[in-house]
Amino acid sequence: MKERLHELPAHLRVPWGIPSAIFLYVVVWIAIAFSIQLYAELLAPVVPGMAWFSQGILQNDIYANFIFTALDTALGFGAIWLFLRQTKSGWKDVGWRKFNVGKTVLYILVIFLIFVVLANLTLWIVSVLVPAFNANQPQSNEFTTPQASSHQLIVLAALVIFPAILEETAFRGYIFPAFSQRLGLVWGAVLSSLLFAVAHLQFNIGIYTFVLGLLLCLMYVKLKSIVPGVIFHAINNAVALSAMIHFR
Repeated sequence: MKERLHELPAHLRVPWGIPSAIFLYVVVWIAIAFSIQLYAELLAPVVPGMAWFSQGILQNDIYANFIFTALDTALGFGAIWLFLRQTKSGWKDVGWRKFNVGKTVLYILVIFLIFVVLANLTLWIVSVLVPAFNANQPQSNEFTTPQASSHQLIVLAALVIFPAILEETAFRGYIFPAFSQRLGLVWGAVLSSLLFAVAHLQFNIGIYTFVLGLLLCLMYVKLKSIVPGVIFHAINNAVALSAMIHFR
C-alpha cells in the first residue's frame, strides 16, 4: 500500500478510500434520483405543482425532467461536498485546479482521435464475440423527444453541461483516486470506468463510455485537473446529442 502511494502522482493521493467511493456512487447515482421521485409522489397530494412534477417525470415532460435533472445534479454536488467535509477536503482535492490551456487543447485533439478508433474497435470486437449484441442500439431519453427540439438550451444543459461537470467530479475526481491508491493506476482507471459505464444503463453505450472513462482518467493523471476532462466530456456529449437528433 505504501509503495503504491509513493508511486501515485501527488494530485491523486486523497484522504478517502474505496468504501467511501462506492458509497458516494450509490448515493449520487441511485439514492438521490430515487428520493426525488419518491418525495414528488408523496408530496403530490398536498403541495401545489408537485402532482404535475411527479407525473411529468413519468410522461417525459421536458420541463419536469429538466427540473429533475437540475435537482439531481445539485443534490449530487451537495453529496460530494458532504463527503469531502468528512475528510476536511475541498474541491481542489477532486481535481478542480488550474490547468495548462495549450496542453489541454493538444490532449483533447489527440485523445479524441484515439477515442474514436478505440471505441469503434471495442464495439466491433464485442459484436464479433457476442452475436446478439447490437452496437447500433439507439440511445433515447426524455430530452430527445420531438418536444425537445424546440428547447435547445434546456437540452444542452441537461445532456451536455450538467452530466459532464457532475460525472467528472464524481468519477475522475473522487472515485478514480480512491481505487488507484489502493489498487494502482491501471485498476483504478478500469474499475472507476466500469462504474461509469454501468451508470449509463445501456450495454452499447456502456462500452462506449467505458473507453471514454479510461481516456478521461489518463487526462486527469497527465493534466492534474479535471477541467480538461469536463471540456472533453461536454464535447463528446454534444457530438452524441447531435447524432441522436440526426438519426432520430
